This record gives sequence, C-alpha cells and structure tokens, in this order.
Amino acid sequence: MRRGWAAKPVRPAPGCWRPAVKLNNPRRGSTWLESLRSYPGFIAELEEQTGCQIDFECLGAVELAPSPREWQALEGRARRQSALGIPSCALARHDLRQYVPLARQDVVGAWFYPEDAQVDPRDLMAALRSACLAKRVEIREGVRVTAHSPARRYLDRGGLEY
Repeated sequence: MRRGWAAKPVRPAPGCWRPAVKLNNPRRGSTWLESLRSYPGFIAELEEQTGCQIDFECLGAVELAPSPREWQALEGRARRQSALGIPSCALARHDLRQYVPLARQDVVGAWFYPEDAQVDPRDLMAALRSACLAKRVEIREGVRVTAHSPARRYLDRGGLEY
C-alpha cells in the first residue's frame, strides 16, 4: 500500500464506519473528515492490490432521540459538528420511516449524517491480511506488542524477538 493512507475511525461500532454520530471532540474533527474522504480511495486501492472485494457503502447514519433530553443533546452535538464541517440534518417524523422503517412510534426525533458509511470488518481484515502477507509481513497472533519502531526489533515479555 502507498504510504500516507491512514483511516482513523473514532470508536466505530463493529462493522460500521460511523464516527460522526459519536464525534464530540473538536480536535478530532479534521482527522475524521480527512479519514472519511480518503477511505473510499483506500478501500479501492486495497481491493486492487489484493484482489479481495470489500463491502463498503456510504449510505449515511441515523441517530434516534427517544426523549426530549436526548433530542436536545443531538441538536447541540450537531451544531458543534457543523462548525467542524460535518454535515447532518434533522429528520422529520415522516422522513425517519424512510431511513429507519421499524423505529418506535414514540421517538422524539432523529438526526441524519449523510457521509457516514459502513464497512464489513471481515472483508477489510481479510484484505489487510492479504496485503501484509504480499509484502512479507509476518503476522503473529496472540503476541502482545510492547513497543513499535520500523528501525528496531523488540522482545515481548515472553522473550520472542519481533
């Protein structure tokens, strides 16, 4: 892979690339935007290099507010994120059914993040493994990494050199 590709999701749920929904730290905003915008290219390059198909879709994400208090919190977060350049919009009740057909009837409101995406973690890990093996990277499972440096070798606590 080309140097410089770095996807930095902010605590995504398993199988999801949804950092905007939870992003509340202004210092991470530019990292999130840079990562999000480079991720489709990263996936395409990884697919091309490995021949692995990766299920990646940018369909957006919806955050539900089941109470007035949570609705106010969503609005506040959306305002802060908007200042960082993260697009989102409130969904009217009838629009909510288009995105979340089985949402409870008593949901107070919802916020839509159109640029959020999902990636299948199994596909991604298989492609990353393939790319690493093609570059002769030795993958050791079940070994605790205690330090990292591309120019030095380290010993783990079990005495294994890596």
